[in-house]
Order: sequence, then structure tokens, then C-alpha cells
Amino acid sequence: MTHILHFTISPVQTFIGQSRRTRDLWSSSFLLSWLSGVAMAQVHKSGGRILFPSVLDGDAITDDLLRAILGNADKAPFIGTLPNRFKAEVAADFDPSKCSDAVHTKWGELATLVRQRFLPLTALKDKNLIFVPSKKQKNPNAQNKTLTESLWDQQVANFWDVQWVKGVAPADGGDARWLDRRKNWRQHIQPDQQEPGDACSLMPGSVELSGHIRSRSQELRKKQDDFWAAVRDHVPGVHHGQGPRNPGPGRLNLRDDERLCAVAFVKRLWPKLHPDDIKEVLGWVPDRITQSAGNWPSTAYMAALPWIKKVYAEADPARRARCDAYVDALNAARVHPSAAKTQEGLFSETLNQIEGIEARPYFCTLDGQLFYEDGLQAAAKEGLLAPNSVLPLQKQLAKIDPDGKPSPFYAVLRMDGDNVGKLIGREAGAVSRALSDFAGKVQRIVDTEHHGAALYAGGDDVLALLPLDDAIGCAQALRHAYQEAMHRQQLDGTISAGIVFAHYHLPLSFVMAESSRLLDDIAKTENGRNSVAVTVHKPGGQHLQWVACWDAAVDQLAPLATVLDLAGKFRTGQDAAKRDVPLSSGFLYRIRERWGDLAPRDLQGQRELGIPQQEVEQLWAADLLSNRDLGEVNDDSRATALALASQLFAISRDNRATTPAPPTLLAEDGGLLVRFLATKGVQR
Repeated sequence: MTHILHFTISPVQTFIGQSRRTRDLWSSSFLLSWLSGVAMAQVHKSGGRILFPSVLDGDAITDDLLRAILGNADKAPFIGTLPNRFKAEVAADFDPSKCSDAVHTKWGELATLVRQRFLPLTALKDKNLIFVPSKKQKNPNAQNKTLTESLWDQQVANFWDVQWVKGVAPADGGDARWLDRRKNWRQHIQPDQQEPGDACSLMPGSVELSGHIRSRSQELRKKQDDFWAAVRDHVPGVHHGQGPRNPGPGRLNLRDDERLCAVAFVKRLWPKLHPDDIKEVLGWVPDRITQSAGNWPSTAYMAALPWIKKVYAEADPARRARCDAYVDALNAARVHPSAAKTQEGLFSETLNQIEGIEARPYFCTLDGQLFYEDGLQAAAKEGLLAPNSVLPLQKQLAKIDPDGKPSPFYAVLRMDGDNVGKLIGREAGAVSRALSDFAGKVQRIVDTEHHGAALYAGGDDVLALLPLDDAIGCAQALRHAYQEAMHRQQLDGTISAGIVFAHYHLPLSFVMAESSRLLDDIAKTENGRNSVAVTVHKPGGQHLQWVACWDAAVDQLAPLATVLDLAGKFRTGQDAAKRDVPLSSGFLYRIRERWGDLAPRDLQGQRELGIPQQEVEQLWAADLLSNRDLGEVNDDSRATALALASQLFAISRDNRATTPAPPTLLAEDGGLLVRFLATKGVQR
């Protein structure tokens, strides 16, 4: 008799969400997916069959990541495509502890290599920089380890919570609830640290590795600083392909203010291992590591990408010459070589597909902060530029495109299928095939078609980093691909999305947490699923939040398409030569301020105008026609204003996926979203 096995690895949000860099995000997403695949491989080797996610076509493995783990890959996958949980059919005598043991073993092997290569314990001991507990403080089981070694071993060994349930599958499909019941036992509790210590900069729930407590004395503060300075000196900057290890400026991988725990240390630095080391543990070297020396696009680079394409790919020879002159000026200002080339290779596919860029010009692969005036100041403070070079560089940067600056905003897109668990309970095979079909298209849609970086694509979950210009189009394309995959299996499945437009100065961990809140609390819970929620965060705080159902049609345009259409009209209206559309910033702000005052929020936070929709649209049209720059009002301009008012009302009212809201229930941030997309958050 065969049994059913349900298996899961956690934590997910703690591991992935606590990231400072885009490389941290990719690294944690990939590692979690890889470890899940390591467990699946044990099932496959024992003759078992993975039922969810869909990784099989007959007896053949179809998932590239699982194929690589099993040693059968013809590719070198670098995107996590396997979820942190799976369901399998196994023999009655199969021991699931083989799966959990394999997870801990592989994780331990990777962590050990990172420690051996990047944590110079011998040098730290020789310099008396490692905290050695007194006899009273020593753990009798520590085997004469220093506190750093004890912390490392404890944090690495106890981080992952691996749970499984195995049994005969009930006829009613009740096994879908097994893991939820198992989690109620909560046997895995990460032990409190046996020594006090300062919090990790990346994962504040854990203690950093030096063991010194800064607040106790100046001497301990200095020892902690010296400890991490010694680690930075030992950490490489960039390895160069298959050549010898090239120790470089570790400060590019560990900044001066970063003090990490063991798990964060592994997450940050394993991509910097030599390819031979990575292959020793994984069995292959992920493509993106070999192509880009382990780098991922910074948030600043992703924000600047549309501008980079504009000034270089779409530019005349004179503008392109100004770009090259800027590169020469940066070289003269002694930009560190590793900083200047930190993006090189990362967008090799994308850049090659931009008309006018056949190769990867140096300008297009500069570090993202070097495209911003304040970024140049930051680079000088970091010692990457000569301090007296900042002002001349800022002037030279301004000459590249006198008509505009790069937007400082990028997007994080998070998507998740709606009620997938219930669908699996009814049609597990069909759902699994649909999700496998969808996941196989994510990287092409995100990376190739929308110039982004897919960070995770497992089943119904998507996490991606995108330029501002491409984020909404990418969300629409992914939603369409998801629906098509479901329909091919005769399933009626929907997906929700959260899009965070964030200033590149904001902490990435905050942006990630906000994307989770937006998707789970707003798009799914508050708006009833099958929805997209959008927010804009500036350095001063949240600028707007807007949510709507995907399908609420208005003049054959869904709300999100209406937003894009209005943004285009707003841009046209800002051109004095084309000012035939009376749409202004002042009017869009008045929707929020003036009309919001007319409809104060109730206890549920909702605004109801109490005025019929037609009257609201007529009043808004009259307001639009009061624009001084419009000139003489005629029938055409009245019709244009009324059409605009109708569109604006459609995106400024409540658009729920469940019970229809009253037609004058106001969601007034729609107009501000139009303005933001049109101006890209850049003050003129």
C-alpha cells in the first residue's frame, strides 16, 4: 500500500523578507527552493512520485531545478521554481526523515564552505578579536569552541523548521489539512542564544557573530568593529569566471555598518564562492552567477533602467557621446573598478534585445547610484569617488539629458493564486499542471519582455523586480498567462497582485514587507481576491494606495488599463503643443482633497459621497473645463471633459471583486496614481 507524504520547510518570510539587497532576495528565494528540491529528490530516488507541484511528465522530470539537483540537467537554473512544500506518493516503509536529513546536510555543507572561505577564524583568533567565554560561561558541550564558532554552529543547525506528515490518504481528501494540524504542535522552537549579543543587521532576530556587545565598553565596540573589518578584508569582491579567486574589496559585499549572523552571512556570500565550490555543493553553477559574478541589479539601477535605454539606446550620436564622456569622467574620478562594473553582464539578454545596443556598453552597466546626483554624493562618502569630483560629475550627468532625469522609483511585484489550496483539494493533477505551465513562462515575461528580474517563480507565486514603466504591463501579462494556463486545464482560477512603487533609498526589507501586506491584506482580504493593489512609497512615507478588481469593465477597459490610458493622456496634456486634454495635477489632487472632505471616512474607513454617479461626473467635467489654459469651451471640449470625468470616476470609486460597492463609494487615490505614472515621480 502506498502512503501520502506532505512536507514543508520554513521560515519563508523571515528568510526571504529580511533582505537589504536584491541579491539577498534572489539568494534566499533560490536557497529555499533548492532545499525543497533536495527533499523532493530523496522521494524520487526512493521510487516515490511527486504529486504537487507538477514536476513530472509521465516518469520524466520536467522542472529544470529538480533535474539539476538530480544531476540530469541540460541547463544551469538560477531561478527558484519549487515551492517550500510538496505532496508525494511514497511506499509505506519510506522514512521521511531521509528528506529532512538531506535538507540539513546540504545546508550544512554550503554553510561550512562559506565559513571556510570567508570567515578567517584563525586570523581573528590571532588578533584576539574573537570573544572567548570565561570558564563559568562556557558551554560544556561546546568542545572548546570560541563564541563565534558556537554561535555559527547553533544558528546554522537550528534555523530550518522541517515538518512532514505521512499516512494513508483519506477518501475525502482530508490529507490537505495534515500539515496545518501538524504545525499546531510547533515542536521546532529556535533556542534562545546562550550568550547575549548585538542583533544581526540583516536578520535582527539573531545575534551577530563577533560576540562582542558594543554598549558595554569602548574596548568591546572597537573589538567588534575590528572583527568585521578583518572579515571584510578577507571577503572577495568579485570572482572572475573560472579563474583563480581574486580577493577584492569586501566592503562591496559587507558594508561598514553590517554585522551579520551565520544565516545572513551564508545568504549574503554564498554567491561569491568560487564556481568550483558552488558546483561541489549544488552540483552545478547557476547561470547568473557565472554571467555576472553573482551580482543582481540594485534598486537604483532598476529605477534608472528606462532612462538608460532612453539616453543610450534611443539617443542620437551626440547624446551617446555625452554618455561616453560621463564614463571617462567617472574613470578620472577614480571610481573603484568593482563599483563601475557591478552591473556588467546582469542585463546581457535584456540589453541585447534593445534596439541600438548590440553589445554591453560600459555606460549601461554602471552601478545604479551613479545615474543620480545624490548617488554620486553617496559614492564619494563610500570612498568610491574623489570628494572634489562630485560637483563636476553632477554637472556632466545633467548634460546627458537636459529634458529629464531618471526616475528614482522602481517596482516590486508580488503575485499569488487565489484559493489554490481549495482547487488542489478538488483537482490536484489539473491544478499542478496549470501551475507548472504558468511558472515556466514567468521568467520570459518578466526578464525578456518587461526588462525586469524574476526573483522567484514557484507554482502560483511570483516575486519580481521591475522598472516603473514595465511593472503594470508585466502584472497584466502574468495574469493573462495564469488564466490561460488554468483554462487549458478547464479550471476557473484567479490570481491577485501587489505592486509597490518605491524610492530606491527606502530599505528593501520594508518594501518587501509592504508588498506582502498589499497582496495579502488589501488585494486578497479587503478587496475579495482577483484584484490588484498598488501603492507608492516616497522617502517621506506612503503617497497613495489604490486597489481594484482586474475585471471591472469601464468602456471596455478594466480599471488598471484605464489608469494607464489616463496616464498617457496626462502626459499629452503636459505638452503645451498638444494641450487639447484638460487634465492637470491640480484637478487630480482636488479629487483627493476637496472631494475627500465632502465624504469623510466612516468606521470602516470608506467614503460615500451620497451623490449620484452622473452628477459627480458632470461636476468633475465642469471642474476640468475651468482650466485657464483650455481656451474656448465648445461641444468637443465638453465631450472630452465628460469622457475624462467618467474614466476618472471609474478608477476613483470602489472596485471590489465580491459584493458590488455603492456607485459613489470613493477610492480617491486613483487620480494620484495616474499622475505618478505619468510623471514617474520626478518633479519638473
